[in-house]
Amino acid sequence: DLYWRARGVTAEVIPDELLSRREGRFGLPAIRTALRRNILLNLPPATRGYLLAAFLGVRDPSLADDHRTWGTAHLLAVSGFHVGLAAAAAWKILSLGALRRRLSFRGRILAASVLLWAYALLAGGAPSALRAALMVQSVLLGYVLGRKGSPLNAVSLAGLLLLLWRPEWYADLGWRLSVTAALLLSALAERGAGWRTALAASPLVWLATYPQTAAAFGVVPLSGIVVNMVALPVFAFLYPFAALLSIPALAGLPGGYFLAGAAEGLFLLWQWAADTLTSFIPWSLSWSPAAAAAGSAAFLASLAFGLFRPGLRTFGGALLLLLAGMILF
Repeated sequence: DLYWRARGVTAEVIPDELLSRREGRFGLPAIRTALRRNILLNLPPATRGYLLAAFLGVRDPSLADDHRTWGTAHLLAVSGFHVGLAAAAAWKILSLGALRRRLSFRGRILAASVLLWAYALLAGGAPSALRAALMVQSVLLGYVLGRKGSPLNAVSLAGLLLLLWRPEWYADLGWRLSVTAALLLSALAERGAGWRTALAASPLVWLATYPQTAAAFGVVPLSGIVVNMVALPVFAFLYPFAALLSIPALAGLPGGYFLAGAAEGLFLLWQWAADTLTSFIPWSLSWSPAAAAAGSAAFLASLAFGLFRPGLRTFGGALLLLLAGMILF
């Protein structure tokens, strides 16, 4: 019951007979259905699988199995990565010379907000997508109000608002993993970006999400630590590039399928590279109380590092978070 309530399901309808069906109604479900049909009929296999995941939040079973093996299943779930790419693309388009001259700064912020929420809802309105959209929206609102945003505050505010709206989401594993990763990455961002932060991000996220992932699935592939370091920059390029190359095919233009084949080749090249990296690190870590404690400690220490300056206050903050976590969980 909790599982279904976390997804907004309140009733099950079982019709005895389907009497009529109306076609051509305009609305979000109709748009999603039309786009899904268009992608399935006009794109090569790997490209359509990835774009279905990115545009509509629909997972291809074979791709999902591969990404679980690689430890990169989050790339198929619409979350902060995808919403961030969509928001960045929207802002780039709105910053073009012609639009910049026609729209004021606040007008472009409003247009970016509309495009942001249109994408989040088109992609299925998953909890992780809504959380990321709220984060970006809080940053955009900060620009309008002349206030500098804080990544850690943005994640916390988005998570709090969504839980107030639907408390059952806390029982959803995907929700908890998404917020855990977002909080940790935001805490690291509070101390500035750099190569040390980039190198530390993947192992820390893996360690922080390990307790919940291992408890749910039994084992967690160690290869995910290394593969994610490569996957995130690769897909930051691949998703927009594949979407751009797929437009002619989706529009029904002659030769569009062959143009989409270039994106298909890159996706197949990525799959080969991920399989190769995974073959070098074939081990998995099963549930262990010691490893779970280490993952929880890494998460709390990272949050404390983002909240307080290194030193005694950081240690005290970590202790307070640890005590709060023990009482809450």
